[in-house]
Amino acid sequence: MKKRGLIAAIILMCSVFVPAVMAVNASVNVNWNVSLETEGYYTAVREYCRVQDSDIAEVRRYTIPDEQMPIVFFMASKAGVEPIRVIKMRNRGFSWQKIAKKLGLGPDVFYVAVHGRVNHEIFGPLYLKYDRPRNDWRHIVLTDDDIYNWVNLRFICEHYGYTPERVIGMRGPKIGYIHINDNIRHEHWKKQFPGRAYYGGYMEYRDGQYRGDVREVEKRHKDAPQMDKRYGYNGKNGNEGWNREGKEKGGNPENNKPDDKDNNGNHNGWEKGKGNPHGN
Repeated sequence: MKKRGLIAAIILMCSVFVPAVMAVNASVNVNWNVSLETEGYYTAVREYCRVQDSDIAEVRRYTIPDEQMPIVFFMASKAGVEPIRVIKMRNRGFSWQKIAKKLGLGPDVFYVAVHGRVNHEIFGPLYLKYDRPRNDWRHIVLTDDDIYNWVNLRFICEHYGYTPERVIGMRGPKIGYIHINDNIRHEHWKKQFPGRAYYGGYMEYRDGQYRGDVREVEKRHKDAPQMDKRYGYNGKNGNEGWNREGKEKGGNPENNKPDDKDNNGNHNGWEKGKGNPHGN
């Protein structure tokens, strides 16, 4: 009888414990209470890093800045450890490079190859650090900002199939990766769903296209804020692209200077009368 009672107790414990584990690992519909632009970034991170909403929630709980989320998952994946290990070291005040060293990761894991020399305010100095024999790369010193830029560059390029040169050209002192990701998702939305109000932050994007029933997403999020005015979307007429004022006046929504250039010498600055050079 005692043996039967013990077995019954074990079965009861398992029946309680297993669903709890499944609940932690399962993807959940979370109301992040953030802008659609940031929501789209979370979605892209989840898609690229192959993590769940619960993993995103865990990183947010430890107050890791949104655009540093990919660093946590990238390092954890490369080192074969749980993300929480990376998070705890970061919360102890470790720099990203110190964390990388403790995980056995060298500066080489962050490098993203390009063709030719990079002439860019942010990425130019980063590539110069690697302008040495590869067996000397282990001596490279990377700042937190360096690793932040490297990991986001890789994430955006690999997830959307963009060249590093193209993504580097989108990056600016006032244009971060949440904004870049949003522009790219919006561009693909226009091609796949012309004339429809943008809900790309809520939909899965995989293998070059959005997945799922767009009508169901529209119904579920009809009361959510639409894209801000720079896109010309108001949720009714579905105007496409950058706002008309921006196209006619060379108006860049981030107020970039017309003479800002990317690493290929092209204008990042939405030259007067030419709209957005990236075709968004």
